[in-house]
Amino acid sequence: MWTTCESRNLPGPDMNSPQHLIHCDLLVDGLGRWSAPGAVLFQGDAVIATGTPTELGTPLEAHFDRLDGAAIMPGLVNAHAHLDLSLIGPLDGVEDFTEFAGVVMAHRPLEDRVIAEAMNRGISQSRAGGTLAIGDIAGGWSLQQFASLQGSPLIGVSFLELLAIGSGQDEGLRRVAELLEGVQVDAHGVRLGLQPHAPYSCSRQAYQWCASQGLPLSTHLAEMPEEEQFIRHGSGMFASYLQKIGRLDAPPTGLGISPIEFVLDAVPSVPLIAAHVNHPSEEDLGLLADSSITVAYCPRASSFLGHDQHQWSTMAGLGISVALGTDSVLCTGRDDRLSILDEMQLLHQRHGTSMEELMPMATINGARALGLPIARWTLEDATINDLLVLGSPRGFARPVDCLERSVSIQWLAEDRSLKRETT
Repeated sequence: MWTTCESRNLPGPDMNSPQHLIHCDLLVDGLGRWSAPGAVLFQGDAVIATGTPTELGTPLEAHFDRLDGAAIMPGLVNAHAHLDLSLIGPLDGVEDFTEFAGVVMAHRPLEDRVIAEAMNRGISQSRAGGTLAIGDIAGGWSLQQFASLQGSPLIGVSFLELLAIGSGQDEGLRRVAELLEGVQVDAHGVRLGLQPHAPYSCSRQAYQWCASQGLPLSTHLAEMPEEEQFIRHGSGMFASYLQKIGRLDAPPTGLGISPIEFVLDAVPSVPLIAAHVNHPSEEDLGLLADSSITVAYCPRASSFLGHDQHQWSTMAGLGISVALGTDSVLCTGRDDRLSILDEMQLLHQRHGTSMEELMPMATINGARALGLPIARWTLEDATINDLLVLGSPRGFARPVDCLERSVSIQWLAEDRSLKRETT
């Protein structure tokens, strides 16, 4: 249990606005702190106190609502998504990464009009899944994804993805530089970032150039064993493919290091989000623990592509920041929503992971990695627009109920059941 009703000194609330008190079965914040039953007091739209109904009491002149069968929690943070792939829809399954990548390359939208359509669907799916903030990967050499996010309720970072290796390095960097020219990189709660795609598709120089731009960074890293084979030994399917398409004239020289060592050597001490990290060595884990990297673990995507032995728990135990992502709708098995809650429920089902452990991974770890103030998720500087209502006819007596039941997701500000009765 926790309460904040005696500890607020916020400049935000309009003290002339009416107060609104809401009771619910359960209240959980981004640190995993909880109250059951729960209560939230608003001044206007701003949260000014949280705790139990007894702790908050019944302020005079406050409007009052009781939400039965409801848990209130902050909106979720999706640290790694590909919203521009949302028109493709969920896949039934693939044989391997090569088939998966083939589907993406064949069906990725490249025209801004189609990208906008895909983004609108992905944004709707994300909001239906309770997403407040997102780290979205913008492929196809376009700024349309950035523009779409700016026009949406989502906040976060749009990471402009680039491929720049071998004979394609200079062209890749030139195209991105042209896209960045004259762009306002921070507007409407969304920042522009860069995503050198992966160590098998971007050179050391490409990573360093991206870091020199002073923008948020993300990359795919240690996603599959073949990535290690390419970087360490200069062989395998990526070496063959890059020669086939003319990016490399000859087999590359193996560097004798892991992909994680490769990235940390290229951009040491630079904060970045590393998506997946399915195959780190014990040595790699030590390097990650000493780095500024946040791992964006996408449980359903990893499982979809056959990577079921992720070391996220070991990472967290070593002090590595682990955030949750969804990757794209291709890997999720459902088309109605794109939700971090589904990732949380999967981890609880498989490992018995608690809500107290999962909430930081689902909120504040990703928020920090995206450069967002975590007070919106600890409820110290939140508004009604930041909060979700999970619904279940069976109600919520404890946090684990959010993970073990089929629940509906709704934004508190859009809850039409709020009657605003006067106490």
